[in-house]
Amino acid sequence: MHRLFFHWTPHHRKLKGIVQALHLSHHTDPRNPDKILIRPTYSLPISALVLGGFYAVTGSLFSASALLWGVWLGFLYYEWVHYRLHLSTAARGSLKYQRGWHFFHHFVDQENCFGVTSPLWDLVFGTYRRINF
Repeated sequence: MHRLFFHWTPHHRKLKGIVQALHLSHHTDPRNPDKILIRPTYSLPISALVLGGFYAVTGSLFSASALLWGVWLGFLYYEWVHYRLHLSTAARGSLKYQRGWHFFHHFVDQENCFGVTSPLWDLVFGTYRRINF
C-alpha cells in the first residue's frame, strides 16, 4: 500500500490532494507528529470498505469482522513502529534497522525501502536496498 498508493501521483486534483494529505506531506515534514499517524477521517472509511470486501468474500459478518480485527492489529503495530522511528532515538536492536531502512526511504531514495516494520515486501518486490548500519 505504501508503494502503490501513498507514492502514487494521480491526475485527478481531488485524489492528488488526498494522497498529499495522507502521506506525501509526511515526507516534507517527517518529524511532525500530526503527519506521522493516519487520521480517523481516512482510516474509518477505508476500514468500512475493507470490511465490506471481507464480507463479500466470506459471506459472514463475524468472519469479516475477525479479519478486519487482524488487519487493524497489524496496522496499529505498523503505526506504533512508524511513530517510534520518527520521534525516538533508536540506537540499537531491531528498531535501529527499521529506522535505517525507513530513513533511507525518506532521505535518500523514495523509490526503494518502502517497508517500515520489515523488509520482507521490499525483498519480494525488488525494492530492498542493502544499507550499512
